[in-house]
Amino acid sequence: MNTYKGLNSATNNWNVASIDDYREDITYDANGNILSYKRNGNANQLAMDKMTYQYPKDADGKILNNRLRYVHDEVAAANYAEDIDSQTPLTLAQVKAEKLAEQQSDNYVYDAIGNLVQDKKRALIQLTGMCMERLKVLKAKQHYHLPL
Repeated sequence: MNTYKGLNSATNNWNVASIDDYREDITYDANGNILSYKRNGNANQLAMDKMTYQYPKDADGKILNNRLRYVHDEVAAANYAEDIDSQTPLTLAQVKAEKLAEQQSDNYVYDAIGNLVQDKKRALIQLTGMCMERLKVLKAKQHYHLPL
């Protein structure tokens, strides 16, 4: 998504100029899975997120299913306190080279039918009642305000 500025409020005319503030670039695979997401903040601190999304892969690097394993963010966590930070200690080169179905350090855990049951980074330890209905139980190690 491109962003623009240039409205002259006195004349109500546009002198369009493309800017990088709040710009977003997203790539998807054929199944609609997000593969990468680049998001800018304001001009004072542009880089907000430059994320690579990791899914289970076979030995040839083909995505096996739509279960997100973790997100790797190249941008320093200190740039913005309210954004998503990297969910893995791996480098970008390691993330891109990885061809695994899963590993212990994955951030997201799913049950046998594909329901998300744990988000380790946010310390969510139990999610239940999500099959064809609203979430019924959410248990966390820390206090979070998550609208159900």
